Amino acid sequence: MAFIQKFLDDKVVAKAADTMVNETLRYLYERTPILAECVPIKETQSFDWKGLLFKEEAPVATLVADDQEIPLRSFGKFEEVIASGFNIADSYMYDESTMKDMYKAMTDAALQGTSVMSYRDEKGKISKPGSNDDLAQIIFGSIATLTKGIMDKLDAMTWEALQTGAISSTSVNTNIDIKSINYKDPNADYNHFPTALTDTGNSIDILNRWSDYENANGISNLYTAIDIYQDTNGFQPKYVCLSRRLFNHLRSQKSTQRAVASSFNTLGIVSAERLLDTIKNNLIDCEIKIIEDRCQVRDAKGRVQRVRFLNEDTVVFMHPQMGQRWVAPTIDSVANTIEEGNTLLRPKPGLFIKTYEKQVQPKRDVTYGKMTAAPVFLEPRLFFSWKVN
Repeated sequence: MAFIQKFLDDKVVAKAADTMVNETLRYLYERTPILAECVPIKETQSFDWKGLLFKEEAPVATLVADDQEIPLRSFGKFEEVIASGFNIADSYMYDESTMKDMYKAMTDAALQGTSVMSYRDEKGKISKPGSNDDLAQIIFGSIATLTKGIMDKLDAMTWEALQTGAISSTSVNTNIDIKSINYKDPNADYNHFPTALTDTGNSIDILNRWSDYENANGISNLYTAIDIYQDTNGFQPKYVCLSRRLFNHLRSQKSTQRAVASSFNTLGIVSAERLLDTIKNNLIDCEIKIIEDRCQVRDAKGRVQRVRFLNEDTVVFMHPQMGQRWVAPTIDSVANTIEEGNTLLRPKPGLFIKTYEKQVQPKRDVTYGKMTAAPVFLEPRLFFSWKVN
């Protein structure tokens, strides 16, 4: 009865499905350019990720006299870091109506001497019409949705780490808790996660929420944060990431209007261009990036909600190659068979889609996707996050 499984097992259909998954992944890998630059995808052939964290100690050189032996000193130390990926997975069980439609489409295709899905040539033109392209696109659409959902989970964990220095999410469906992952340095002598701004109406202290237009001083907050980051790392972050709403709060603050007026002799709500020019004029080399990407999540009651990757109230600093979205091999990438010559098939990294018949009554076909992956950050000094509203 596994009609959808049989449809997807067809060699031409399977190749088209693989191509669609690969094209979807390529888009998802690069959909947020700043994430692709700062926490790029890195596929590996190892089940465990291993890296070396170099803790640098670089004091100034010493003076030596003629013929004096140069003193020896250590230049920091290497610390091995080992991590394992998470099994990120989701599935879609087809309803009885879809399975009946597939049976009818396959029956019609057999009578017509064709296939359910149209075959296309290298130029994309139909070379062999199918019996039900619309149904084929529904099936392919479910696979694309699974692919996006799995990548969304990896990206959501990455943004969570960028904002908190840790991952503490729980899977609603499986109750898997991963609170143990903490990327922060417990011995750090710096604070890159300052206390959230909660005050309003404080006319003395500049630590007011950014929505307090009368008393907040967002530009000063940014200068302070960038100074802290530069004191720790020796350079400024390349990107300051925030939501559009936070950026508009910054434009609307009286302190911003005063800062811009002193440079450009303008009054009122500040334009985006004038604000960016004012920041640049104060020797800030960072680029301001508005992050509005969202994904869908299902809560404990099964309701689907759209949520942001970057919280609307938080500013995050990012720098190129500060981490990786590491993708490991998954057992699901190989069949449970042995190749000729008794050579065991090698698991591959990536996202893999499989369809099978679930032995329940009534029987159902299920398509599932799985990826073994995790965000990895070796240098905690490159984190900086501040809740400012």
